[in-house]
Parts: sequence; C-alpha cells; structure tokens
Amino acid sequence: IRQKKNVLITTPTASGKSYGYVLPFLDAVKADPQTRGLFIFPMNALTNDQLEKISEFGIGSVEKYDGTIKSHVKKRLRENPPNALLTNPDQIHQSILRTHDKWSDFFKNLKFIVIDEIHNYKGYFGSNVSNILFRLLNAVKMAGGNPQIICTSATIHNAKAFAKELAWVDFEEVSWSGAGSPEKY
Repeated sequence: IRQKKNVLITTPTASGKSYGYVLPFLDAVKADPQTRGLFIFPMNALTNDQLEKISEFGIGSVEKYDGTIKSHVKKRLRENPPNALLTNPDQIHQSILRTHDKWSDFFKNLKFIVIDEIHNYKGYFGSNVSNILFRLLNAVKMAGGNPQIICTSATIHNAKAFAKELAWVDFEEVSWSGAGSPEKY
C-alpha cells in the first residue's frame, strides 16, 4: 500500500486486514492533511465498527455517510468533507454520484478507495456495484483524482480475478497472515 499499488488483502478473519489499510491511510493523512479516503462497506454494522476503530487513532476527521444521515448533514459533508468518508454502494449511487460535481474537491484529494468484504458483491448485486465503481472512478478521474484501490476478503475463491472484475484495476495480492491461530488436528 505504501508503494502506491492497488492491493487485495485476502487473509483470514480476525487477521488485521482493516489495520492493513487504516494505518497507511492515517500515515498519509499525517503527511498531508488534505488526503481523503473513501471506505466502502457492504453493511452499516461494518461501517459503524470501522468508524469507531479509525476514530480511536485521533488522526484526521472520520464521518459516515449512509441512509441514516440527515440531508443537512450530507450537505455539510459535501461542502467540508472529512479525511475518511465511510459509506456503502447504495449511497455512492443514490447520493454521491448523483451530485458528483459537488464532490470535486473530495475527489481531487482522494488517495484511497477501500472496498471491504468484496465477497459480498457477487451475482446481480456485484454487477451493479461494479458499474457503480466504474462510474465513481470516472467521476474521480474527471475531478483530477487518482486513488489507489484496496480490497479485502477472507472468504473468496480466485480473489484476484474477482477483484479486477469488480473494481476495474489489477491488484497485488497479500495473502500472508501473521495472526496467530490455534494448532489444528
């Protein structure tokens, strides 16, 4: 990630995948406070969990942008975006891309797009998310941004090919885990 490559992290559950992308992001924010990251989660429960984890570091600003957020708060976030914006594919489609011209400063400074738990994006839903990501990447490019993409999954076969079809880029895969695990028989 620090080499600015698109990275796919495919390590087991509870192996620290989220720290694999959070720590380089926070380092980038410390180096340049204008750094922005878009963190995409398939479920609001994951968004809330990561909101807590990222906020605990006290580096930069962190906000969620989902269906529970009131429209006046969404407007404030558009006008003054946080360093880390945590959202889901529906909000990217329904709100962010619909008003993409109002997100140009955020997109221009967008250095990281994190797509967590990519195994959730299969079938018709996955095809829809892939199209949303294609549109998002075009809007970011039009605004002058060039983010690296980081994907995670613990439970998917042929993850590298799947991630490329989902997010439209090639990935370096990280599958080695240093997390401890009990001996198996």
